[in-house]
Amino acid sequence: MKISLKKAELESMELSAVLNFIREISANYQPVLYSIRKEYRKRLGLPEETNDKWWDEITSEKLEDEGIFGDIVLNKNKDILFYKIELYEKCIQIGFIGNNVTEDFDSFFKTISELADKYFDKKVVWTANEYDSEIKHVIDEQSCTCNPTEEENELSIILEDEKTRDFLMKIKDITSASITSIFPKDELSSLAPIVDMFEKRQVITKDFVVLCSKTGQPILKVSSKSALEETPQGANKCFICGNPLSKETIDEIVSCSSTGKKFIEHGYWLQVRIIHALEKAGIKSDQVRLWVSDNDITYMFSIINGQSFLFVLADNKVTIEDIYKIKLYVESYNIDNVLLISTKNIPLVIKKYIENSSTEDVSFNFIETLNSIDDTIELFIIERCSAYISKLLSSFITFTPVKINELVIESITNTIPTVQKAKKHDENKIDEIEEMPVEETTTKKGKKGKKPEMIELDI
Repeated sequence: MKISLKKAELESMELSAVLNFIREISANYQPVLYSIRKEYRKRLGLPEETNDKWWDEITSEKLEDEGIFGDIVLNKNKDILFYKIELYEKCIQIGFIGNNVTEDFDSFFKTISELADKYFDKKVVWTANEYDSEIKHVIDEQSCTCNPTEEENELSIILEDEKTRDFLMKIKDITSASITSIFPKDELSSLAPIVDMFEKRQVITKDFVVLCSKTGQPILKVSSKSALEETPQGANKCFICGNPLSKETIDEIVSCSSTGKKFIEHGYWLQVRIIHALEKAGIKSDQVRLWVSDNDITYMFSIINGQSFLFVLADNKVTIEDIYKIKLYVESYNIDNVLLISTKNIPLVIKKYIENSSTEDVSFNFIETLNSIDDTIELFIIERCSAYISKLLSSFITFTPVKINELVIESITNTIPTVQKAKKHDENKIDEIEEMPVEETTTKKGKKGKKPEMIELDI
């Protein structure tokens, strides 16, 4: 899904100029809302009137009453092009909503901008709907990007398994130790595939040590069991008890390689995993900026379709202090959407705190499992973008008896194959994302907060 917007703020805007502006747009494009109103008139048996007369009457009425008017245009791919005029705010907004921004938007923008120059100002200045440049500059200056390799992506998927991850956590700070001294004997057989897999990926190094059966002291260290057969003549006996080496205890020595330490420290594996999920959702890694805090919580910032997103990654227990910091970032950088991804259960007291202090300006969501994380994150982004589209087109509802914003969302999301695929997952997957309800409160923007219901993923 792609959303592209441009906006122009004018010094003056007269009603007569707006009507001429709209009339000429309708001569170049077939407006959807105009067509809907015309069809309703026909079905109600009302007499047909000339387009210009009826168009001027309804347009003039809406502009005087609401101060807002606009319409929607479809291109050949059924993507949405729209324009919106706010008479009293003296601004024009145009936009594209579809799966890929096409040259149709450039053509549409050229037509609109030429008409704006003609009817309003000699030269209208247009701005893209981008994140505040000053805030973005601060984030970019204090953060970094993460560009994982394909091998790192594969390893991050492997580390989703908690048992596999715990194994690496236990050995990451050990220089060289016997595997039997770290793990109970009854777990060794189940750990063998993990050890082999990590060794093949050069995440750990593995050696073998021969222990004296009498004293337990190490007497020889080799890189493989086969190397014992290649020991020089006379060196194949224990120098303490004299037993043949083949009769002595052979134990595995494991240690973390530099790759293993890099992955398990500071939650790097989780950073890679979420970057990979975002890339599958169409968000390039260079669109995501990362901060890693002192307690190894990672903050990922991204601008997606004109909205600011904060992904918070925690590979440990989330504390109330962490939530304070998240809320500080949200307020400081005007974050629209927050997704807290934790590998541990988030305490209920923290959820309640967020519930009682949130506002309608920010969507705050949780994921407490990595099951189907790719689909879950993609659905989260689509849901938030759909809510944004609904807000963009909400004023159009007054121009037609049809809830046009809901139909636009359905037309766009139904063309995204992964959405249809994700809908087929069992319904329990919906519990993986929970939007905290919001108590009614006055926000910093002076709006009255409502109490939204659980996020509906089946859009």
